[in-house]
Amino acid sequence: MSSCTSKRRPARVINSRVGWPTPRPGHAVLFRTEVDGMDAVQVHAADGALMTRMAAASMTRHRILASLKREGVMLESSHGPVPNLVEFIAGESVKGHWWSHPQSHRIFAFTRSVRASPDVLTCRVINGKVTFVHRRVWPALVRLASLFPHDRLAAIQEVHTQTGAHRVITRPFPAWVPNDVKAAGRALSAEQAVSRLGSWVPEMASTGGPRAARRRRGQSRRASRK
Repeated sequence: MSSCTSKRRPARVINSRVGWPTPRPGHAVLFRTEVDGMDAVQVHAADGALMTRMAAASMTRHRILASLKREGVMLESSHGPVPNLVEFIAGESVKGHWWSHPQSHRIFAFTRSVRASPDVLTCRVINGKVTFVHRRVWPALVRLASLFPHDRLAAIQEVHTQTGAHRVITRPFPAWVPNDVKAAGRALSAEQAVSRLGSWVPEMASTGGPRAARRRRGQSRRASRK
């Protein structure tokens, strides 16, 4: 019997941020994608299945970022005065920790993708919880910075070390603020900034900010001991 061997054709390499190659029968396609916030390489026969999944993921990411841009500020997973990104991704209310949700892998991928976006500040400005702030409202946040503890305005970034451990890098406020955003913030009045940042700000502003609230709580506790 004679054996027949076929020479494997070279894979075509593309970056998902640039475009999609036209699949050709018998060709493998090598994808390098950052859709999920991580640099990953996948190889798949060019039957269009992977491209369909990658295109869907890219569209979902754009939809998520568009929603964040519209809202201006969203909490990652906590409940509070602004929408919750995890529930937006899941499409339903999430009770308990989202790691136990059936869509946990999808939620992880897209929240990390949002964290990796250059148009998103990840900080803890609302109640000390992980909060996403879109670049559209950065000037308003800078203008009202005096209302918040500066450590809550620090940019936080989660990185993976060579050992596989997770490490959080913090860049203090205002070191992360671009010069054009500083200038735009100075041009805003306090009323304009509150209007742009969201309806959750006036309550904090009317009570003198979180530091004043802590002082009042401390005074109340001391008074109750007397």
